[in-house]
Amino acid sequence: VLLAVARGDGSPFYEALAGLGIPLVSHTGWERTLPTANDRVADPALLRPALERGVTVIMAHCGTKSFYGESCHVDSFMRMARAWEHCYGDTSALNLPTRSYGWRRLLEDDVVRDKLVHGSDWPILPLPPLRRVGLGGALALLREKNWMKRDALVKQRLGLEGEYWTRAARLLRMNTA
Repeated sequence: VLLAVARGDGSPFYEALAGLGIPLVSHTGWERTLPTANDRVADPALLRPALERGVTVIMAHCGTKSFYGESCHVDSFMRMARAWEHCYGDTSALNLPTRSYGWRRLLEDDVVRDKLVHGSDWPILPLPPLRRVGLGGALALLREKNWMKRDALVKQRLGLEGEYWTRAARLLRMNTA
């Protein structure tokens, strides 16, 4: 999808998504866990045409980098989340040491915080962000052997609550009954 956007031919796709009310979940930021197709598509700003056409967009990883020395796109994501009502960011992989730096800025901005969507990035091992939860808190969280539960416990410890846990189901129009 983003390669089509980078070439400038994503309009019909976005118009179809908007017309049908189908949200777009797209990777943002750098990726090193899997082979990288094209690092030019890391910037969330490439999703602006979708937002301009009314597509609900969920930006995976909120534009964070996956390795030291890469470009960071968190500010780009945050500007877009503030500018468009239908722009969201998922928090998958933010419990990795190379991405957890994003928590501070994301959680301190009330508008952006209300645009966060839970994502786990399972089976990637979640590690508690030491700077945010402290050594004792990190050690306690690491005792949880279930990785998905640990990821959720870390996010609860960071203060994520309420609609954060159900926002994805609402945006994806999932029947939760």
